[in-house]
Amino acid sequence: MARTTVRGDIEINVFETVREYDLVECACTIRCASGVRSEGKWRGIPFSELLEDVDPEATHLLVESRDGYRACIALTDVFDGVLAMERLDTGSKALPRVVAPAVEGSRLVKHVDRIETCRLPPGSNPKTLDRLGLETTKK
Repeated sequence: MARTTVRGDIEINVFETVREYDLVECACTIRCASGVRSEGKWRGIPFSELLEDVDPEATHLLVESRDGYRACIALTDVFDGVLAMERLDTGSKALPRVVAPAVEGSRLVKHVDRIETCRLPPGSNPKTLDRLGLETTKK
């Protein structure tokens, strides 16, 4: 993959931009849809820094993989996480990946291709913007 785009007020090539950030480590327990839990250690760009310059009224991130898998994640849930560039304990190749302790495992998008901020009105259901699982189509 050559490019991850963050849309809002900024657009980046994450593999070039990664040099601009101090990468941090993040430990996270992931609970898969099957109920299996696994702990992992990751290194990546903190979302708190990556999203500093986006729309201040944004409420959610639309995070999409290169194969069309997409999750709409509340900014408050991802803020303590990272856009992982490396898994320290297993050498995972499913990168970059959203890793955040407050986000359920099925929503931790792998092979991130695009991140876009959006504003959702109070009471709306962010999951209506998801494309998780079998309905995902290859681009």
